[in-house]
Amino acid sequence: MISGFGRSRREAEEDRQPAVPRAAGRPVICPSCGAPFEVSLKAINARCPKCTKPMRFEDADLNGFCTQNVTTMGTVRVGRKGVVRGRIECGNLVVTGQLDGSIRTNGCCVVQAGGTLRGEMAARSMVVERGGSFEGTLEIGCSIKSAKPAA
Repeated sequence: MISGFGRSRREAEEDRQPAVPRAAGRPVICPSCGAPFEVSLKAINARCPKCTKPMRFEDADLNGFCTQNVTTMGTVRVGRKGVVRGRIECGNLVVTGQLDGSIRTNGCCVVQAGGTLRGEMAARSMVVERGGSFEGTLEIGCSIKSAKPAA
């Protein structure tokens, strides 16, 4: 029997080569319009396919005094020596220092031992570990879009 009979050489070669697994993406929800979509695990920046607003996926480590507003879909970490005052919109938040302000996370917020979080908090879930403290208002189980105040 002749192998590959009736098929082109390219088709026969494709059958011999193993399929390359495609890298899985990261599910994302746009903080502006709430549209769900998927980006590469290696993505640093992207635009929402629905509203075309830009997004960053970089992680941020805040270890000193900071009064900047931080907006990223990555993880924001406030270190032990971090004192942050401002607005934070992020994918996940980990606090081991002091954070005062308006916080909206699309994922989980964790206040670790020694961490203090004060202000308005909107998150999908929140964990306050023993030795950590939270003081303020909390809206749980929401996405960033639904937590934004009406203009």
